[in-house]
Amino acid sequence: MFKNKSYTWINIFGLSFSIAAIILLVLYLQFEFSFDKFHQNKDEIYRIAVRSFHEGVNEGETHVFVAPVGVDLKKEFPEVENYTRYSYPRKMFVIIDEQVRKIKRTIYADSTFFELFSFDVLAGDKQRFLQKPFSIVLTEKTANQLFGTTDVLGRTLLDNQKKAYTVTGIVREPPRNSSVQFDALVSFSTLYKTPDKYMGWNGGNQYITFIQLKKGISASRFSKKLPGFFWEHINKDLAQVNVKYEAYLQPLKDIHLKYDVGYNKIYFFGIIGLLIWFIAMFNFVNLSMAYYSKRSAAIAVRKTLGADRKAIMWQFLSETALLVFISIVLGMVLAYLLTPYYKNLMQADFYGIDFSRFSFWVILLGIWLLTSLLSGFYPAVYLSKLPVNKLFKNHVVHQKKHFSLQNSLIILQFMVAVSLVIFTLVIRQQLQYINHKDVGYQREQMLIIPLPNEEAGKKTALIKQKLRKISGIAGITASSDVPGNNFTSNGYFLEGFDTPAMIHVLNVDADFLKTYGIEIQKGRNFSEDYLSDKQAFLVNETLSKKYGDQLGKVIKRDGKHPVIGVVKDFNFASLRESIAPLIIAQNSSENSYEVLSVKLKTNDYQSLIKEIEKTWHRINPEWAFEYSFLDEQFEQVYRSDFNTMQLFTYFSILAILIATMGLFSLSALSIEQRRKEIGIRKVLGASIADIIRLISKKYLIMVLIANLLIWPVLYKLVSAWLETFANRIELSVSFFILGGLLSLLVALLSVGIKSVQIAVQNPVESLRYE
Repeated sequence: MFKNKSYTWINIFGLSFSIAAIILLVLYLQFEFSFDKFHQNKDEIYRIAVRSFHEGVNEGETHVFVAPVGVDLKKEFPEVENYTRYSYPRKMFVIIDEQVRKIKRTIYADSTFFELFSFDVLAGDKQRFLQKPFSIVLTEKTANQLFGTTDVLGRTLLDNQKKAYTVTGIVREPPRNSSVQFDALVSFSTLYKTPDKYMGWNGGNQYITFIQLKKGISASRFSKKLPGFFWEHINKDLAQVNVKYEAYLQPLKDIHLKYDVGYNKIYFFGIIGLLIWFIAMFNFVNLSMAYYSKRSAAIAVRKTLGADRKAIMWQFLSETALLVFISIVLGMVLAYLLTPYYKNLMQADFYGIDFSRFSFWVILLGIWLLTSLLSGFYPAVYLSKLPVNKLFKNHVVHQKKHFSLQNSLIILQFMVAVSLVIFTLVIRQQLQYINHKDVGYQREQMLIIPLPNEEAGKKTALIKQKLRKISGIAGITASSDVPGNNFTSNGYFLEGFDTPAMIHVLNVDADFLKTYGIEIQKGRNFSEDYLSDKQAFLVNETLSKKYGDQLGKVIKRDGKHPVIGVVKDFNFASLRESIAPLIIAQNSSENSYEVLSVKLKTNDYQSLIKEIEKTWHRINPEWAFEYSFLDEQFEQVYRSDFNTMQLFTYFSILAILIATMGLFSLSALSIEQRRKEIGIRKVLGASIADIIRLISKKYLIMVLIANLLIWPVLYKLVSAWLETFANRIELSVSFFILGGLLSLLVALLSVGIKSVQIAVQNPVESLRYE
């Protein structure tokens, strides 16, 4: 086996890289499927999710809903053992030793939170430490970051609005395979002591509710009671405006894969990894068949001397197992080195290779046995059953059939390689299109500064006045959000309509359109010269197209709002979505905003940002200063797509390399077997081009067949992926032609190198070789 080094190392190269991909894939899948399995009562815990309907049309679903759902379910149904609620994580700024510190992920959580979820408690009474308002529980890491110790029970934290919180517990960080992540928890009862928090059934959709059913209670049977429950509490009042909510239960153990991430991503990358693995094994089988044809005489001698079929099979399988073992060792090293990059590409902090874990060795053993059997079984069975006379005549792989196993495997190899190449080309082109598309607003050189609290939100006029004095700033505006984040929605009564419409809304100041370069299509912008503009609305073109021209009309919600202008459409959400109707309002209630957008006119960002930070702290030293750039936020929205493109690029290169090296070795072995024939053809007058054509024709036809077979399937798959974008490129035939030409070129080069070598050789040498 090791006498033919090129054959051996080509097999090891292909198998080791594919096994590294499989090891990483298995570690990733093992991590994904382990989510939330550590909770003690996982089988009885369910998340409440809600579908919303308007005039019978499903307008979407969410697991973020109003606060009282769990409370009333526990009151009214004995089947409910317990419930808990928590909010989405938000940043919290606290003051310690006169310094502002940030807690990155803070959630408001019920006192029952640790009764449902099995997180490790290090200090405090989990039954009571989230009962009282303004109680806070810290993770071990957060406590050490803030105080340098975990011995902090009873200590007080001040937030940047001077509210005092008492530390009542310390818990271990949530495991990485937990759907719920936090750095600190504030008691949910705090929200009831906070002004302007709507905690009833008519409140905002801001809270996530879990219930625990009693053991033995059927979730499907209990779900049938939810329509009546929702009718009494909310749907009865909404029926007059043709709005309805429909609740259902999401099992805790299914939440991550089925509802949050989706199985599609798992299937997608799983199939890619398996295809790479199959390519390497196809390569192995083909090369084994071709290589063993050179050893057919030795096999025949062994059979003549009495070796039975089992002994021959065992020889082939043991050689295969040894090669696979070497490949696994190299694959482990590669997987270990590539783990950080793979984590980044998959956007998953899965557990890496841990040699102390028994499950890792079980997985490795499984990969070794499966790869050895799948790669070595067919060559072992086929070669061991051949009669001695055929082995002596070297009739091992000289099959006249056009669709032999060898040819079929080459075609399958290139079908996979071509698929990856074409998919990579399409993804790259689509992401370039997104990156350069005119989204209707200026996102370059736009600095985004979150306003840390309500006080800062109410003082935006003062902040803008101070910052305008800094050279290098072209414009400043305050708003409730920034484009690209898919603005919140509310119900509005449009003039001429009897039922409310759910419409996205953005609260801005009068400088928003100018700062972002958004154009007015007709009418006018907000003006500080008109006090009445505090109640006025702007709408986008899409709203006018869907509901008719609204300019000069009145929209009702908490009063009457005249429409004074129509803005040109801009993509305020992901480019996967079509532009939806939008209302732009001035926040007339309290002039409270969430974010500042600062348009820069200099390339010396660092100096300018330092100057902005100094001015910021001169206004209020206790305000935390954070910033980001809008174009970076825009890129982050499509980060998973860019990572997918990179992953496809790497897999495409690997697939092409494996297929090419296999084809090179296969053609080289084939040429060795036909050396005499080639020598005779040259003596009879065949040119170098004739010899190259003779050898290459077969392989090029197989690559062409691979393209023609995979194109229709690939067209449907790529079209389905592109349809996830409302803004997308046209799927041109040029992608398929380019991928096909690339595969043909690679095949021609891999076969052509050896073909040229034999074609230019003196035919006497070829005949003497025989």
